[in-house]
Amino acid sequence: MSEIIYVLTNEAMPGYLKIGKTNNNLEQRVRELSTSTSSPLPFTVFYACLVKDAQFVEHKLHDAFDDNRVNPKREFFRIAPERVVAALKLAELENITSKRDIVETKEDQDALDAARKIRSRFNFEMAKIPLGAEIYFTEMKTKKPEL
Repeated sequence: MSEIIYVLTNEAMPGYLKIGKTNNNLEQRVRELSTSTSSPLPFTVFYACLVKDAQFVEHKLHDAFDDNRVNPKREFFRIAPERVVAALKLAELENITSKRDIVETKEDQDALDAARKIRSRFNFEMAKIPLGAEIYFTEMKTKKPEL
């Protein structure tokens, strides 16, 4: 029997993600987590897949990324979700990531859309690239822009 491992993000918690498992319906699990009044916005499924033994895979992912764990009693990590997905693909049987948001109400969808719209744009300061630093574009190694 296949089980589900998921990687969830939340616009209200940038930089954090939840790594979890469910033996049930993924949509139902996301709705359970999103309807809590302690979360201002619904969770978004960044990635989900079927695996043979979700308990084992979840435990190994938690061990592998333990240094990035926010609280030892919680399933939240401060890590790029792509790193978790790369590891998860080793055990994946089938990718079941939904292409749509899982929300309860129109208000939830509106709030999620608004949060995505106002998310801050990239700037060099947020990437800890100091003023005056030299950066190179990979396709133009001989030219460098000035900051």
